[in-house]
Amino acid sequence: MIAASVMPGFADPVHDAQAAFRAIVDALANPGTVYALQGPQAVPPQMAPQAASVLLTLADFETPLWLSSGFGHEVVREYARFHTGAPLVNTPGEANFLFVAQASEMPPPESLNIGEEDFPDRSSTLVIAVDEFIEDQTLTGPGIDGSIGFGAVGLDENFWAHARDNHALYPLGVDFLFVSAGGIAGLPRSTRIKG
Repeated sequence: MIAASVMPGFADPVHDAQAAFRAIVDALANPGTVYALQGPQAVPPQMAPQAASVLLTLADFETPLWLSSGFGHEVVREYARFHTGAPLVNTPGEANFLFVAQASEMPPPESLNIGEEDFPDRSSTLVIAVDEFIEDQTLTGPGIDGSIGFGAVGLDENFWAHARDNHALYPLGVDFLFVSAGGIAGLPRSTRIKG
């Protein structure tokens, strides 16, 4: 087994990070649409490859990270520290990005950083690994032509209730990115959800 600190990140760091950034931006600009997202060359076995792509693309020494217990293995922590220099925090509300191995590990909504009235952009983004995308909810709002069906295996009614409450806080609130072997999809706080 290769130590996480010597596991390679992206094969072509500039181009791979640009492609991942484009997929992330597109996913948030077009909620509920799944975009292709490749994983890096090697990732710790406890981390979803697409989550690692988001980590390598968005995290740096100025972006505190929180890892759920499923991603909290020391090898994942070492990988994140080595490749990004990002500080790892234990309190969800202190993180810019929260990496969640499965929806059931999501921290309580009241513990999340929803931004400030004058600076709503200073809120957190949750990156949640899911098994696959489905279409069990209806999304409407900016970036959606009419409506779109979206969901993911493992996102239960508790999650969707939280997501609806999160939308009610707009322009405050958190944004969600969902990653799976099928790609990446976004659910920004501006999106309305009907079950």
